[in-house]
Amino acid sequence: MLVANGILFVGVLMLTVGLLHVLLPGFVREKRYATQALLLSKSAAERQRMQFDPITLAMADRLPRLEQKLGWGMIGKLRRMYMALDKEHSFEMEVAGILVKSVIGALPLAVLPFILGAPALLVAIPAGIVLFLQLN
Repeated sequence: MLVANGILFVGVLMLTVGLLHVLLPGFVREKRYATQALLLSKSAAERQRMQFDPITLAMADRLPRLEQKLGWGMIGKLRRMYMALDKEHSFEMEVAGILVKSVIGALPLAVLPFILGAPALLVAIPAGIVLFLQLN
């Protein structure tokens, strides 16, 4: 009796959900229009920033301050060379993207010394970052 009532309840529930799905609108067209309106209301720079993940954005926002603190003159020359290439992304976004990819790629090398019990392998972490920088 209890099993039959449970099966009846599940059947009625499935039938109700199916009917509601057919009868109620899905608002697909409204969602599409809202998304298009959101994209049209954003500037080109905001739309371009939407393509990147939050870690890359945070690093790209901090790069100019880091450059000013450290007084790196070489970065200015690299920026001018990058601007001559006429790329669609800014120099900071490109550098931040490469750095994030390199650090993520080198993370397995950071875990390796602890797994193998060989602390001398900690020297491999900077080498791994440089290796992944070259691969990007």
